[in-house]
Amino acid sequence: MAKFYAANIQPKISQLEASARLNALNLLKGPWTITCAKCGLSFQMEVTTEGLGNLLSSKHMQVECQNPTWRHKISISLKDLIERRIASTL
Repeated sequence: MAKFYAANIQPKISQLEASARLNALNLLKGPWTITCAKCGLSFQMEVTTEGLGNLLSSKHMQVECQNPTWRHKISISLKDLIERRIASTL
């Protein structure tokens, strides 16, 4: 298990840490694949400057779902985005 971690997981964690150190705001912008908690639709999005401000100040932001037949908003937390970024690098 230690060899697998050192060969597969640790390099990806190091890459993520390096990206965050270089430009954390760019890293948070995305693009992100979001799955709507209300309707289940998955869509791609980038975080706007306003969204970044909300994420950093209140730790969440409102996102409009891209469902063409049912427009609604969902809340995305900073924690969710960080977890998504970590999961996408594994």
